[in-house]
Amino acid sequence: MIGGYLHRGMPVANMYFVLYSYNTVTQAQLLLRDLKIAQYAKLPPRAAFTAQIIGTLLGAILNFSAHDSHFMVTNTN
Repeated sequence: MIGGYLHRGMPVANMYFVLYSYNTVTQAQLLLRDLKIAQYAKLPPRAAFTAQIIGTLLGAILNFSAHDSHFMVTNTN
């Protein structure tokens, strides 16, 4: 509702607002849930956080490469 109020009549701006607000909060909650589970399993917090960062970076690289390769395959003429 805040994004719609700030950018009246601009649906794309509202979509970007939702993208950067809702998705960010959801991802933060998932990472915190994983840290909580690691704490219950008596893992060191630094090790759990490092594993999350490595997983996030690896996921970003794989996502980018999969998207880039799909783009290359579909645009070869």
